[in-house]
Amino acid sequence: MNAKKIAFIQPIITSYRVEFFKQLSKIYDLDVVACKPDAKEGFNTAESYPFNTLTSFIKFKFGRFFYQTGLLKLKHPIILSYGNLNNIALWLLLIKSSLFTGQKIILHGQGLYNGAGFVKRVMYKAALSLADAYICYNAFSRDETIKVLPRFKMKLHYASNTLFLNTSLSEKELTGKSERKDILYVGRLRNDCGLDLLIEALQQLKSNSNNNIRLKVIGEGELFEVYKKQYSGYTNIVFLGAIYEEEEILEVSKTCFCGIYPGDAGLSVVHYMSMGLPIIVHDSFNLHMGPEPAYVEEGKCGVFFERNNASSMAQAIAKMGNTDDWDSLAKNSLNKYKELNGESVVNAFSNLINEV
Repeated sequence: MNAKKIAFIQPIITSYRVEFFKQLSKIYDLDVVACKPDAKEGFNTAESYPFNTLTSFIKFKFGRFFYQTGLLKLKHPIILSYGNLNNIALWLLLIKSSLFTGQKIILHGQGLYNGAGFVKRVMYKAALSLADAYICYNAFSRDETIKVLPRFKMKLHYASNTLFLNTSLSEKELTGKSERKDILYVGRLRNDCGLDLLIEALQQLKSNSNNNIRLKVIGEGELFEVYKKQYSGYTNIVFLGAIYEEEEILEVSKTCFCGIYPGDAGLSVVHYMSMGLPIIVHDSFNLHMGPEPAYVEEGKCGVFFERNNASSMAQAIAKMGNTDDWDSLAKNSLNKYKELNGESVVNAFSNLINEV
């Protein structure tokens, strides 16, 4: 029996999605359609992949809107696509499939976990009317989207967004808190990442309690050189640049008692969980970059602070540093990562693909 032929449209192929596509390609005749990223964006990509790929390009941009080439040429009976509704080609594909070709279109995205103004709500209504299904990044995202657009409840599904990493850590390998004096930031260094706020919080801790906590920063991006120069005189700030080997990142994390994202977070929280690190993020879930911080539970695997508040962040860091429950927090964080991967995102996608 021949496997179903499907296409999966992406902006780029990120390293953490390679294993997902590899597993999906074992079930279906899969083509992944994606652009090649600008090296300055800080993503790790490969020259070749263990699945078929089709290269597309961003032909033009007009404000927030853009056109991704190659989408209208796809003949696959089932097409999955990231749900960026600023992609003009995606709208044309939705209209074409609805009126002419009968291709099944499944969208995959963040949904409306962060609310929606009038224009965004209208765009989602139109997209959901044309699409066959929409897979939200997690249950929180799906539930929040249903609150905004209840009439589309039957089209809204979820698959817990996670990271497929080439490393594994057991509870037995978690070192105790006594050996951990640093904190860890992993992510792209971009506008609104919140690194300035984090450093301000660390300076407050140093001034108020003489607690000179060292921050390890892993990641690059458009502000990498700016930050390195700006904080070159800070002995407690270590910029390690981009590290792509997960085992190396894990080694760096073993001196850290938490992973922190000072701005609006997304999948970084899952990355911290994979290392068995308790997590510090702000508690305004609807304002995060993605819905993944909803995985964090106060007092179980993390501590929250008030968004854009350096003093609140400093208190959260101090609370984490002084907790007697660190071992429990670390184990719960690691087990949450294993739970997310155990749910099998591939199975969730496969079940829906087979239904449409």
